[in-house]
Amino acid sequence: MAAGNTINPALKGFLNDYALQREQFALDLCTELFNSGKQPLKNDSRSGQIQQAWFNMSSALSMGRDRAVLKESVNGESAALGQYRNILKNTRFCPATEQLLRNQQSVVEHAYRRIKKLERLKNW
Repeated sequence: MAAGNTINPALKGFLNDYALQREQFALDLCTELFNSGKQPLKNDSRSGQIQQAWFNMSSALSMGRDRAVLKESVNGESAALGQYRNILKNTRFCPATEQLLRNQQSVVEHAYRRIKKLERLKNW
């Protein structure tokens, strides 16, 4: 987890909060799929993107610089937003599932803007 390798305690807390939030998002989506009688799709390209993001994050962490961690966090949030936009544009869902996805997308957009703002600060 990125937060464990940051220097700044405020950044560590910030990233921990987002990590927990993303775990809850995944759980909520799995529950929604289960309740609707569907199985999660396996997508090799998404899996590859996730692996690449983790590789990039690991590289940033090995540098031990908070700015590098923030940069990779921005990249990860940007990729997540792209996935939300793509799936909401190209897939039909029942109203409850669509609303869940739109709510999560909104939270990710807020996180993205907040991380971008932190990245621009010179204190990191």
